Amino acid sequence: MTVERGLDPRDFTVFAYGGAGPVFAPFITRQIGAKTAYIPADSGMFSALGMLTTDLVFTEERTSVMSPPLDGSQLDSLNGLLALLSERVRGRFVHESFGDSGIVFRRTVEMRFRLQVHQLEIDLPDHDVTTADIDGLIERFVETYEQTYGKNSAYMEAGIEMVNFRVSGTVALERPELAHDSAGTTGGGSQTGSRAVRFSTGEGFIDTAIHAGNRLTPGQGLDGPAIIQRFGDTVVVPPDTISRSIYGGLVMTLQKQA
Repeated sequence: MTVERGLDPRDFTVFAYGGAGPVFAPFITRQIGAKTAYIPADSGMFSALGMLTTDLVFTEERTSVMSPPLDGSQLDSLNGLLALLSERVRGRFVHESFGDSGIVFRRTVEMRFRLQVHQLEIDLPDHDVTTADIDGLIERFVETYEQTYGKNSAYMEAGIEMVNFRVSGTVALERPELAHDSAGTTGGGSQTGSRAVRFSTGEGFIDTAIHAGNRLTPGQGLDGPAIIQRFGDTVVVPPDTISRSIYGGLVMTLQKQA
């Protein structure tokens, strides 16, 4: 999915959360060719944190197939539909006691070549759509299509369809500041022991340090192999490097690529 969007996963950091994500993070990172993985503090509750701190968004959409170019009556129908969807979004915010001020609207349309199944979402202008806007939409659709599926993949002879019209409204909510973590919760060093662990390196079992996550200090560097046991997850560190951020997260840098 990432490659289909024209993005190279090797250019990004792998963000691993949940209870199992930290176990597999370095191996997935290496497999896709990336070099860095980040594991947040309390990774098992990351989804809940995101749910409670995300902006409030309401979306209304309707399917109505239109094939450019559009005549005057079709443009009127299109603009009427977008206005209706916008009012429905506004009404949902009012119903939830947020009022109708401070809403940021985004209007989009999913477009495709005729007889194809998959659509691509293209932004619509925030004013009444004109014939010139339709020409711009087609250009952006073709550009996005070829960025997604490859140069010269667009097949204009098939014709283009506008399929799903969507209006989203967003109200930004105030987010709490994440607490900076100045030190581990207990002293005495982070290592609690060691055990034999087998990694996919062909070296058999390797003596691997075991660390208590709540004893890591900010900026502390750990050379793998290591295993970090935290309250809600276990972080596996192959023979690479990991350090602790000021927010309690773990930054893993892979020094060796398979």
